[in-house]
Amino acid sequence: MSAIIRLVYKIDTVDAPSLNLVLLCLFAFLAGFIDAMAGGGGLIQLPALATLRPELGLSNLLAINKASSICGTFTATWSYLRTIRVDWRVAAPATVVAFIFSGLGAWVILELSSFDLKPLIVIILVMVFIYTLYKKNFGEKTQITRFQSKPIATACVGIAAPIGFYDGFFGPGTGGFFTFLLIRLLGYDFLKATAVSKILNFSTNCAAVAYFVLRKQIIFSIALPMAAANVTGGLIGSRLALTKGNLFVRKIFLVVTFLLIAKMGYDVVAATL
Repeated sequence: MSAIIRLVYKIDTVDAPSLNLVLLCLFAFLAGFIDAMAGGGGLIQLPALATLRPELGLSNLLAINKASSICGTFTATWSYLRTIRVDWRVAAPATVVAFIFSGLGAWVILELSSFDLKPLIVIILVMVFIYTLYKKNFGEKTQITRFQSKPIATACVGIAAPIGFYDGFFGPGTGGFFTFLLIRLLGYDFLKATAVSKILNFSTNCAAVAYFVLRKQIIFSIALPMAAANVTGGLIGSRLALTKGNLFVRKIFLVVTFLLIAKMGYDVVAATL
């Protein structure tokens, strides 16, 4: 009993900023872990930042989230590239386009007023969830498509532009959108789609972070510890996904998509009350 009392006393005497940073790092670890497998890390990390550091502005919250998550995304990308073969004739042009449009999205969110995208995103996520749940073999294995290298590259660029802009502008669910469209339009399996989505997501994060750095929106005393935690989570999550395979990643994708729907749906309802 005395040990419990001493523990509670120690927690009570920890200053709030330090305790908040520890909690943020725990959420960053979980975000990196989930994001490495199915995307959606922003579902965990961004609300945690908004809750634990409510005094910060939207641009600061988005900047810290991007600066920390980019490290986990890089770690996960590296892990996938060591195992999954990626056709760079397809991925490279899309990576450049994703970078450009993400930077544009970051500029819009800082220069113009914020638009409420959540109702539209909830509708799209519901459609993605139902389609993935209904198609039992969706993403189970790579499908032979009618596209050759050049048309596939063009289609991948077509995916990268709007989702890249969305990631710079808002963000949550970007990895999931990339993964879904790469499977649906290009015939990739879940592991290959996740690997390519990580490359694209890393590119979009780079653009957004570069712009936020130029605008001095990142608070590094918060972002750097969170980045370390996010890297650890991303490393463990990507290794687990590669070990468990497509079926496991599909299940995680469905769970994360459902949670995104629940979180954004709740925000939409709460905002109307």
